[in-house]
Amino acid sequence: MNSIQDTGIVLDFDRDIWYLRYDRTPQPLEFEYRPSPLIKCSSVGLRDDEGTQLNLEQKQKLSDLLNVHEGIFAPGGKPTRFVVHRIDTGDAAPIASPPYRVSPAKKEIIRKELDTMLEDDIIEDADSEWASPVVLIPKFVSV
Repeated sequence: MNSIQDTGIVLDFDRDIWYLRYDRTPQPLEFEYRPSPLIKCSSVGLRDDEGTQLNLEQKQKLSDLLNVHEGIFAPGGKPTRFVVHRIDTGDAAPIASPPYRVSPAKKEIIRKELDTMLEDDIIEDADSEWASPVVLIPKFVSV
């Protein structure tokens, strides 16, 4: 609404008109009525940075496929017994970075998130020489 105020537009919904503050010539309020498309909420789908090498039709087909088989791609479920994930580090020496300092409140948030991921079998306890610190990134909330 700030841009409307900044440009001096006055909206008069009672009379279905608008005009500029400095030029009170009334203009009709015109709306485009479009039927709203069916909206499907899904926890799976392509992010903006995924599928960049695909054209629009291919991205839509892949997105539709993910939605049709949402249960397979949704978070949760048991780990597969067919594949074990490994990262080939070659002959590189292990790197272990110490944890970053965080406030007690943030430490509690991290602990709760880790507990939740452990309970949901998203992560598991590991004893490794390789270690990276946890970084807490707050959710972006648009207004």
